[in-house]
Amino acid sequence: MKNESYLNIILAVALSVLFLGAWYYLGPKFLSEPEKKFSNQTHSVARLTEADNKISQTDQTAADKQSLSATTVKSNTAAQKSIRVIELPNMRVVLNSQGASVMHWWIKEKHGNLQSGQEANNWPDLVNHPYTSTEDLLEESFYGLSTFSESTFAQVPCDQMKAEVIESCWEAVLPSGANVRKQFSFEHAASSETHFLNLTLSIANPTAKEISVPEFGLGWSNGVGTVPAERKENKGLIRLLAYPSPKKEVEKLDSGERAMDYSWVGVDNRYYLLALLPQKGDFSKLVTEKSKQTGSSLYLFKNAFTLIPGERKEAKIKIYGGIKGYTRLKKIGLGIE
Repeated sequence: MKNESYLNIILAVALSVLFLGAWYYLGPKFLSEPEKKFSNQTHSVARLTEADNKISQTDQTAADKQSLSATTVKSNTAAQKSIRVIELPNMRVVLNSQGASVMHWWIKEKHGNLQSGQEANNWPDLVNHPYTSTEDLLEESFYGLSTFSESTFAQVPCDQMKAEVIESCWEAVLPSGANVRKQFSFEHAASSETHFLNLTLSIANPTAKEISVPEFGLGWSNGVGTVPAERKENKGLIRLLAYPSPKKEVEKLDSGERAMDYSWVGVDNRYYLLALLPQKGDFSKLVTEKSKQTGSSLYLFKNAFTLIPGERKEAKIKIYGGIKGYTRLKKIGLGIE
């Protein structure tokens, strides 16, 4: 009887040790929080909200903490991208790290009887591609205002100029060692009707040797998007424009290459316009391609140049993206009506 009691005690101790060992190795696996991953499903425009941006929030400087959505998103592909969502009263713009480009430019307000302002899914996207999800790796050939598209830019702090401006700054280093910085400044006063973006592109030589910067372009491809009801015939409505012509009129452009002697160039359809207003002398050449098959595009080119150590060169361009209309454009007062 006594031996049987000893055996029971030994068995109980052995089982306790076995249980504790199993819990030590397997317990954390069941209790730990599951790893959060992006799903591969697409998200509609309506779901691209501030709540979605909380998936991976970027660190912001005090200057960046304004009424906007800012996020860094890693795509579920081998190549990791980052985006920044700029939320304004009349538009939502998504910037992408590849070429520091515009991935989406949604117009929130309605145009006449086009109810684009009521349903987020119906907002026209001036970046004219068939996708609506920022989690998809979109075709980079559709991105707007891209420069040095082979380079992945990183978000950097901006120097805030004034309260009514939201800024987003991006930097990349070219193979030559030149530093490229793109500063996007959005006018966002609640009472303003403008859809303006001010873009400053600067290239600096931080090295101790002379650097050659090749010719590069900046522009808009594949026309401009529109509301769902207009998409079927949109390609046939897209025009390439420039002002002024020799007769001081708006000139309709075909494919070709010409000197950049215009105050502004742009692309439009029935209801929407994307216009580029570069600072005079910053770009030397305008290249256009008019095509219903591949989509119409226009690019401003800057000639190749050399930077001595410590030198910096800059180009500035003002961009309008929004609804057309004589009254609207005349009110802006930049001669693009």
